[in-house]
Amino acid sequence: MRSSNLHCVHRDSEHGVLRPGTNGLPLRCGQSEAEYYVAKALAAGMTPDAVFETITRDFDRQSIFRKEQSTVAAAALYHLTSDDAVMTRLRGLFDKIRDYPCRR
Repeated sequence: MRSSNLHCVHRDSEHGVLRPGTNGLPLRCGQSEAEYYVAKALAAGMTPDAVFETITRDFDRQSIFRKEQSTVAAAALYHLTSDDAVMTRLRGLFDKIRDYPCRR
């Protein structure tokens, strides 16, 4: 483990194990590519609705790894927008994928 990532690992006091991230999620510390894309797209003048469309238009056909990045991007967009219509669409996406089936 690189020392620069040590601030992102927390000890689970109940189990005595190290877990990544501030809430145990398997995402790496710092800004992900998905978060970077959303922030950059919004800063470049792309509307929140257009960003939503680009990250979700083929969601059902995306690989599991891309779905993970799209979900992270959707969460980032949710926190960066104040557009109620987009936030409603994002909540719909979150409801849809809450129990999303895994293909094996």
